Amino acid sequence: METKLIIDCGVALTRAAIIREDRVYAIGFGPALGDEDVQFSATVGQRYYGRILKTDKVTKTAFIDIGTRENVFVRMGRASMPIEGGLYEVEVLKAARGVKKATVKIIREVTLSSRENDGQDIQKGPVEIIENSIAQIYKTLIHDREIEIHEVIISNGKAKILVQDLLSRFELDVPVTIDDVAFNDIEEIHSLTNLLSPQVLLEKGGVLTIEEGEAVTAIDVDMGSMTGSEGISRDKLIENLNKAAAQTILDHIILRRLGGQIVVDFLPMRKPNRQRFDGWLHEVFKPLTGFTRAGWTKSDLFCFVLPRPYPSLLESVTQCGKDDPVAGRIFRAQSWLQFELCRLEMRMRQSPSLFFDFTLSSQLYEIFDANPIWKKRLDETYGGRLKVLQQSNFSRLETRIDERR
Repeated sequence: METKLIIDCGVALTRAAIIREDRVYAIGFGPALGDEDVQFSATVGQRYYGRILKTDKVTKTAFIDIGTRENVFVRMGRASMPIEGGLYEVEVLKAARGVKKATVKIIREVTLSSRENDGQDIQKGPVEIIENSIAQIYKTLIHDREIEIHEVIISNGKAKILVQDLLSRFELDVPVTIDDVAFNDIEEIHSLTNLLSPQVLLEKGGVLTIEEGEAVTAIDVDMGSMTGSEGISRDKLIENLNKAAAQTILDHIILRRLGGQIVVDFLPMRKPNRQRFDGWLHEVFKPLTGFTRAGWTKSDLFCFVLPRPYPSLLESVTQCGKDDPVAGRIFRAQSWLQFELCRLEMRMRQSPSLFFDFTLSSQLYEIFDANPIWKKRLDETYGGRLKVLQQSNFSRLETRIDERR
């Protein structure tokens, strides 16, 4: 099975996709090359220097400021409590999820003597230099999942050497080619709104409804308007539809980076059929890392648990708010703008002789204006073929792309 890794190095975002058997297997994204030092949230596996803000002896926890957007906390258990105001080196174990803060473990206390040995006064922030975004995405998308790749396609020729250095570090002999429009088909099919839609149509008919919550992700399988066809019994129709649903559920668990407790309400089956389906189902879900505690409840729901080291796709790009894209969540303005800039670049690469107007709402324009490096990269990459405009009567996340000859 040939596996390709496609990397798109945008002016505001780095995106990657794993392609298996001509379909998208997984998607990842991170900061644009050069923006890696802008830390908005604690990264799993990264070590930070942090100062203890508050300790709670009853719950045996401590809250720590590590210089990111949100503070983190540590459970001490039987270990001695850290000193409030003290400086410590910590490692992130679990990313923030919803209202829950990121969890860390304490590596060591940073004493005066250790500061002198390091030769400088230590500040809050990452312990080591943060790797470039291609390396970060490769680690979470490929290395941690132990996926073997056979080809890498990258949109930016300047970043080719970064990819080659990365592959040599892991002793991989994989060809690297440049194709600046390779990500376009993925963009059109797997847009952000499509990936996060609660409704998913099944190829063989029927509908999935995916409701992601903080504690549980609930997935419902519905026949929709399917009535079957001549020569196929209702039992066989339901079994086929449940199998198609299971494969699609696997795809969306990986694409959406779902974890924690997952509950699936498959179409009801007769007991002998369900026993056969159960064995098949465990084989289908084998590729899921950490797939445990799987079984059926008394109400015929299939439940299982997956590790949750990273925020899901929904958590990465949305916050609590009105019902867009899903109930109780709203897109973060900066995340939306970054993906809209990717869409703009796709259009500009497809039409290299045209000029473009990119019109933004007031809120999005304010974010764009606060990141002049994005405009500089656009000018350097596309030779001034773009004008970015502001429209005060646009809605919060509204954008428009117009072509000019």
